[in-house]
Amino acid sequence: HWEGEIYNRRKDGGLYVAWLRISAIRNERGQVSNYVCIFSDVTRRKLSEDELRKRAHHDPLTGLFNRFSLEERLAQALAGARRTKSMVAVMLIDMDRFKNINDSLGHTTGDRLLQNIAKRIEKTLRPGDTIARLGGDEFTVVLEGNHRVEDAGQVATKILDSLRRPFTVG
Repeated sequence: HWEGEIYNRRKDGGLYVAWLRISAIRNERGQVSNYVCIFSDVTRRKLSEDELRKRAHHDPLTGLFNRFSLEERLAQALAGARRTKSMVAVMLIDMDRFKNINDSLGHTTGDRLLQNIAKRIEKTLRPGDTIARLGGDEFTVVLEGNHRVEDAGQVATKILDSLRRPFTVG
């Protein structure tokens, strides 16, 4: 008996995830004479699991990591820095007077602005760096693999420069 997930191909050539169970059928002498296979398409279940995993680890508004994922990523970054004898920089970013935007222009505009802020910060980072939204207008950036304090300062300057440019929302 064996069971597990496999990728299978539909008649149209598309791939899907299937749960496969294979059982051996033995004859009266105990020799395998046949196999019985049962396929179950589990694509919907896998998509639902992926969506739940994403919701558990990402901010629904910006798609960035959330507080839970930030803690995991920071722990990994610190462990890696100990191994490689490098530094980790942690930056906390809070938007001044953001409440005024929500109060005067509405929460929809505020949400769009937060999404744009997240994209701008993300564009200034390297692929291995982490950005998370803690909630409201608070973001955290974790920079790994730094060997000089000045490296973090340069990234902070790039982030601030990108956020100084005007935003057009709506």
